Amino acid sequence: VSMLDQTSADQHDERIVDEILQEPFKKFEKSQKSLDDMQARMSRASGDELDKLVNKYSEALEKFINDGGYDVEQNINYVVNGLKISAFRKQNYSSLSGGEKTLVQFAKILLNSPDVLLLDEPTNHLDIERIEWLEDYLQKFKGAVVVVSHDRYFLDRIAKRVIDIEDNGEKYEGNYSYFVKEKEEKELREFEQYKNEQKKLEQLK
Repeated sequence: VSMLDQTSADQHDERIVDEILQEPFKKFEKSQKSLDDMQARMSRASGDELDKLVNKYSEALEKFINDGGYDVEQNINYVVNGLKISAFRKQNYSSLSGGEKTLVQFAKILLNSPDVLLLDEPTNHLDIERIEWLEDYLQKFKGAVVVVSHDRYFLDRIAKRVIDIEDNGEKYEGNYSYFVKEKEEKELREFEQYKNEQKKLEQLK
């Protein structure tokens, strides 16, 4: 689970921005070192030992590739360019403005590739181009996204299902505008039903 909240910019960090963006990929450092070690051992081995090392190396390399070990820089560039923060990748995080810090934290949680993404007012510090990029990113996102937002146009473009917590968790398969329309019609139907029931009660009395 990764979360963007409105206090993320208050975090104190003396590292440069690039180091922060590399953090989600620390898991690959150990794998890369293991691959390098095996390569060194293969250069000295022969016979059965070499065959075993080659098989082990092939399996480890395949897993490294499938997990995205060679896509780190490409993934970082995609998010950095989308959020337009490439200009301060080499800057110290503490020297950035509040809005810039929030963008860096936003980039970091997207690079975490979480199963669940919790976003508190994600469009607050974004211009139109960034919002459009984020909409496209979230539409392709494979996990679940929970959003708190006052931007109904943003919700219309990214929401595929609305769960109405107020109404016992009823699901609406559509975007925010669809939900508002369907809920209004449902409430009208329920009100009509209530009026009919009241009439029947009066008749029975």
